[in-house]
Amino acid sequence: MHKINNAIYSYYHTDSVKGFAGFADKKHFLSCVKESVLGVKKSFESVKLYTDKKGKEVLKSTLSLFDDVILLDEQVGNEYFFALYKFDAYLLQSEPFLHFDFDFILNQKIEIDADIVAEFSENAYEYRNKFVEYVVNIKGVNKHIIDFVNTGCNGVYAYCCGVFGGNDLELIHQYAKDAKSLVTEYEAREKKGLWDILMIEQGYLSIIVRRKTPYLFKVKGIDYTHYIGNLKSNYKS
Repeated sequence: MHKINNAIYSYYHTDSVKGFAGFADKKHFLSCVKESVLGVKKSFESVKLYTDKKGKEVLKSTLSLFDDVILLDEQVGNEYFFALYKFDAYLLQSEPFLHFDFDFILNQKIEIDADIVAEFSENAYEYRNKFVEYVVNIKGVNKHIIDFVNTGCNGVYAYCCGVFGGNDLELIHQYAKDAKSLVTEYEAREKKGLWDILMIEQGYLSIIVRRKTPYLFKVKGIDYTHYIGNLKSNYKS
């Protein structure tokens, strides 16, 4: 393993009330984007953005902060499809990386060389119960996904992904490929909501990395601020 030098962001924009990643308005969203990226740039050699044409237009005042902007094929869905662009970005990585959400502020310089990195673990058993029920009822789901689900997750039922990545690209790519398929291939898109996306992004992650001990920002005492959910209303630009 070696120090992770690459940081990435992804952005899926919708015209709904949640279009600006849950922030009250575009001004507050862009302010947090700038603060997040400037903090991350202190620790990484490269910081890239993955988005589509609509997202690039929304973020145009911040594009100079990134070393590169990679355009993704536009996904048609609802405001809860934000994780799809994460999965696409993960699959495009050929070197170890960390992905940061735009509502995640890194308050210190870091050096990390872990196989799998996440923000913190969730021990709520409901993730496990509902995720298993969700997956086994999907018609035609890939057998290896069912096999993963049936093997359990060692008592951790989800990982928060305000930050996610690591050195183990093979495992990360498998996770991203499976997770994307669970969103796009096996269920009617109009049924997707926040809970579905969280079960897939966070719940399936805990299952597929069950033999690893992830590097967790919260456990390691990394100084950061994550404006999760309603905390976005506390953000001051």
